[in-house]
Amino acid sequence: MTEARCQCLPGWTGPSCSVPTVPTTFKPQSYVKYALSFDPDKYSTIMQLRFRTREQNGELFRVSDQHNREYGILEIKDRRLHFKFNLNSIRTEEKDLWLASMYVDDGQWHSVRVNRHGSAAFLELDGGEGRRYNETFSFTGHQWLIVDKQEGVYAGGKAEYTGVRTFEVYSDFQKGCLDDIRLEGKHLPLPPGMNGTQWGQATMARNLERNCPSNNPCANVICPDPFECVDLWNEYECTCPAGFRVQGHQCVNENECEEWKPCMNGGTCIDYDDDRRYECLCSRGFTGLDCELELLESGIITPSTDFIIAIFVCAVLLLILVLVFVVYNRRREAHIKYPGPDDDVRENIINYDDEGGGEDDMTAFDITPLQIPIGGPLPMTAKIPYPHLGPDPNVGIFIEEHKKRADSDPNAPPFDDLRNYAYEGGGSTAGSLSSLASGTDDEQQEFDYLGAWGPRFDKLADMYGQDGGSEEEDEDDV
Repeated sequence: MTEARCQCLPGWTGPSCSVPTVPTTFKPQSYVKYALSFDPDKYSTIMQLRFRTREQNGELFRVSDQHNREYGILEIKDRRLHFKFNLNSIRTEEKDLWLASMYVDDGQWHSVRVNRHGSAAFLELDGGEGRRYNETFSFTGHQWLIVDKQEGVYAGGKAEYTGVRTFEVYSDFQKGCLDDIRLEGKHLPLPPGMNGTQWGQATMARNLERNCPSNNPCANVICPDPFECVDLWNEYECTCPAGFRVQGHQCVNENECEEWKPCMNGGTCIDYDDDRRYECLCSRGFTGLDCELELLESGIITPSTDFIIAIFVCAVLLLILVLVFVVYNRRREAHIKYPGPDDDVRENIINYDDEGGGEDDMTAFDITPLQIPIGGPLPMTAKIPYPHLGPDPNVGIFIEEHKKRADSDPNAPPFDDLRNYAYEGGGSTAGSLSSLASGTDDEQQEFDYLGAWGPRFDKLADMYGQDGGSEEEDEDDV
């Protein structure tokens, strides 16, 4: 053992013993057969379980060897709790240990524990308080009990198959409930709530029901006033309600303050004739239902459970609001359409002095020619002396001087701009498309075909035909 472990009280389980166990109702011809995953100790046997019943007989739990010659059986016989065991595999030397003064068929939950060490056995009921709740027996003889892990562990009775589908449960525990079965301190499962634990599996189970409900005995019972029907688990009783006692045929308020004296540490008791029954007014420095708790002397105020729950709820609500705000902002940003790179309409300024600038971006524009310097230094120009304006100024000279100033100003528009459109270069193979150079060849042209164009072209035929040419020559000779 390298760390502390919790030893759970009957009816509780889990690493911190905070999980309640689930009981199981055993009906007629019901049983559970176990297969253990550990080897039980031969020298010692420790059984522990809880039960409630109205029956006078029935087997609760058993462990035995392969041939059922060595065994330890916890059972109810004639309304009393018994533990019988035999440690001799050759012949029967059964020893029986029971609580003779206690009846266990009252329908209440009872806790039972059996400890065997060698040939000595100890039987304990409901904590073993008082002589009637425990019994010890010892003899000199065999010390070992070899348990069959696969066929020797049963709860509710041992089943014997009488056919293919028929079986008989001997010492049948019926109309009762079992809960929190432990063997050597290890929890065993109880179907149908649980079929297995790390210590064993329920390989066979018949006629079981989850939990331990009553058969509702007060359903058709009408008790005379002022009595009321009380469910005692599968039985009923007409009696006074809680806080009252029977006096003749009447129910009289029971004064818990006088009979019980529950208030401790100087508390004052107040009796009530309703469901409150009583109340303790504690003196300074004490608290609790019966003033059994002492307050800290340091005066430290510890927050109540309601205050802690309120703080926790507020923190959860604040966290939910923050999450909602974050999700809302993200969804709103998702609906905003930001312009992509193709939607950027700003001018691209490319330095065309770099080699390959125009090849990288064919859609760029050079806006240098569109830039007009504003506010820059004026160019150096020749100063033209202004003539002295006399009484009769010459308007023509004034206009001429201002025209010369404008012509000599390089910053005044329009600016010179050289642009090439469809320039093919000096080595272009394209011919001239001008018709101005047509017919400049020195070769003799023939225009005789003009005579065949009709009377409308007679004048052209006379001018360019052979006859027309001879007449012109004759006129030149003359």
